[in-house]
Amino acid sequence: MVDDEVTSDCLIKVFPTDKTKLRLYSLLKNIRHPCILSVQNFYEVSGQPRFVFSWADGSMSAWLKSGQAAKMVKSSMRGRRPSPKFRQIIIDICSGLEHLFQGNVYPIKIGVEDIMTCKVGYKYFPKLLICEDKKPGTFDVDTHKNKIWEDLRNTVKTTFKECANNETIDPVSLKFFNSIGKLKSEQLQKYPDDWSMQKATYLLKIMSTDKNVAGPKVQSAGISWPVTHSGTLLSPFRQMVAYDNTRSFPSRYITTDPYDFLRICKDLIKHWLILPESVKQVCPNWEVVVERMDTWNPLIWCILYEIFK
Repeated sequence: MVDDEVTSDCLIKVFPTDKTKLRLYSLLKNIRHPCILSVQNFYEVSGQPRFVFSWADGSMSAWLKSGQAAKMVKSSMRGRRPSPKFRQIIIDICSGLEHLFQGNVYPIKIGVEDIMTCKVGYKYFPKLLICEDKKPGTFDVDTHKNKIWEDLRNTVKTTFKECANNETIDPVSLKFFNSIGKLKSEQLQKYPDDWSMQKATYLLKIMSTDKNVAGPKVQSAGISWPVTHSGTLLSPFRQMVAYDNTRSFPSRYITTDPYDFLRICKDLIKHWLILPESVKQVCPNWEVVVERMDTWNPLIWCILYEIFK
């Protein structure tokens, strides 16, 4: 009786003669993450180590050149932005790298050549290919982690620029790219670069926190009231301040205080239905307040998200 043969697709990585690869194998063999090519086996041929990895369909670079690059980019009024697909690829890679660090595996580097793709059904997913790591005790862990995150930020930005034909990147998207490694993957998933009306809800949420906690954070965030070159408040804030001064119990907005700028925005949104016509005529609904906040400071939601994370 002959046993049935079992076959499976795999990748085999050949190394020069180097016994230290056995140590890396012992680390990688227990690493399991959907965005990391898992090591299935280790063997030698004529003294040359070989790693047997799970299957990948090719490199990220080749996949993008096969017609996928254009699908990684979308347009905005301020430049090019990552599509939801490219955005998720970034977050998945970050999640995989975080998992490696948790397992005390520290790659030598992360470049586009270290990112593979794997097709599952009709979808492609990124896979990190880790072949070399830093030997324990020979480096400062925090310094090297920062270096690897910087590698990944540069790789992402370079790859995106190529996909976007070197056109201008939307400043909000650039802020998102620069947050790689500075925010956890779960925080990147919720990053406000693709928010819409969530912005109003988020503003109400942060303004419900204790002013003694929120105030100092906002003061140092670089947020200011929108004014003309002559220093006149823009609409609808000018009208809102004028209305407030007629009330029996005014809110008394300080127009040099960044926190009070957020407070007046919150009041415009929250109390829209009871505001006077003098305010509503220049800003017909509360959604316009959110849009104008975006116009006056395109990075305001990114700034708030990062200081209140």
